[in-house]
Amino acid sequence: MVDLNDFATKGTEALLRWQLDQETLVSPEVFIPIAEYSGQMVEIGDWVLRIACKQNKQWRDSGAKDLKIAVNVSPYQLYNPHFAHSVQDVISEFEIPRHCLELEITESMIITENEHFLKTLNELSEMGVRLLMDDFGTGYSCLSNLRHLPFDVLKIDKSFITDYDTIASTIIAMGKQLDMKIVAEGIETKKTLDILRAQKCDFAQGYLFQGPSPAKDIDIFKQYNNS
Repeated sequence: MVDLNDFATKGTEALLRWQLDQETLVSPEVFIPIAEYSGQMVEIGDWVLRIACKQNKQWRDSGAKDLKIAVNVSPYQLYNPHFAHSVQDVISEFEIPRHCLELEITESMIITENEHFLKTLNELSEMGVRLLMDDFGTGYSCLSNLRHLPFDVLKIDKSFITDYDTIASTIIAMGKQLDMKIVAEGIETKKTLDILRAQKCDFAQGYLFQGPSPAKDIDIFKQYNNS
């Protein structure tokens, strides 16, 4: 994730892939539904959270003191009444500043919100963990949803970014009105980047900066050259 004010790297997102063999990576679109159906999603999600925080700790120890790590969360984790406690345990274990952990929750999950869902979100927010609404613009949420949910960041779905749909500018303006930060994903061209900057988007990520990579190949001190 790149800050569109100074083009410095401010965060990374943990992406899960299944290494089937030396040459084959299986997409989460394939194995996540299987994990959910088999009841393994909570265990896998907790493992990903721990590995991500451990990596963030290593980067912080190397000098990236305020680097954020974003982790996708499944509904199965949010419905677990002990999820917030598990997050607190991982944060304490690796001594991660709470604001440096970002949990991404897809907009489509909002339509199934219930008492346990909202309780967990509020517990995480009160804890100081940042909450991101992922894939915003593709689901069914509305302004009234955003006003009573404790999200800190809106993440614009890449389908509105490739050719810069006018919906993106509307989302940016709406997020600003709600005092939320905005992240645009799927950035591939400098033209799109310049348009987003003109619209006062806060952060961006995508192949223009770096594609999905192993942690060892990520330069956390890299600053994008926008000239």
